[in-house]
Amino acid sequence: MSSISHHAALIATTGVQLPITSGLRLWLDASQLGVPNATPITSWPDASGNAVSTTVIGAPESQTSAVNGKPGVAFSGASNRLRIDMSVGSDVAGTLLVVARSTVSGTATLNVGFAGNTPSPDDSWLTYLDGKIYDCNLVGVRASTTVSGGLTQTNPYVYVAAADATSRVVRFRGSVVISDSEPFRNPVGTVGYQTLGASNVNITDNRVQQIIAEVIYYGRLLDSAEIATMEAYLTTKWSLTP
Repeated sequence: MSSISHHAALIATTGVQLPITSGLRLWLDASQLGVPNATPITSWPDASGNAVSTTVIGAPESQTSAVNGKPGVAFSGASNRLRIDMSVGSDVAGTLLVVARSTVSGTATLNVGFAGNTPSPDDSWLTYLDGKIYDCNLVGVRASTTVSGGLTQTNPYVYVAAADATSRVVRFRGSVVISDSEPFRNPVGTVGYQTLGASNVNITDNRVQQIIAEVIYYGRLLDSAEIATMEAYLTTKWSLTP
């Protein structure tokens, strides 16, 4: 079944819909899990229609009222992570959107990409300890910034990273926080999968303290109007505030 036909079926049975489906590669939505509160999840199925296989490692836990009264999956800062068997090596551009809430409070530091030009060997998404948001999926010199408002345990956020061959932009809570000429990361020759919640390489340090509600990945660059549409959709769906 194609992504679009699967999406139509999902709308009919659950009422859940995405406003943009072109280029959709992955969709993880905690509101579709139906797992009891405080229960470790055993799977997090891809709802994109692309049948991307995911494997739960450790014991990330369902929290049914974690994000403004709505469900999320808690990655506790231990070795809990999700392996996503999807290589982005053939993509020349990509857009990642994440809705999450921190389980710690403090300064929010975004680290995007590795220092230097060597790609990550594990292609990890959203992994770092002590409130940092560490997205290793974009190549090039690491961009690091402290975002306005920081991280709090009561204020979920939308994180967006989008890049093509010549540029990248990172948005946090609806505002651009990084914009530069670093290209989309094409991780040819690496392991060929993504990890969410903790790095496959350095679990001790590179592990997140977040409750993740939704992850959407497009294998193309969404333009500014499309990003605004998706941010508005996610903000409404999860009752977010700036």
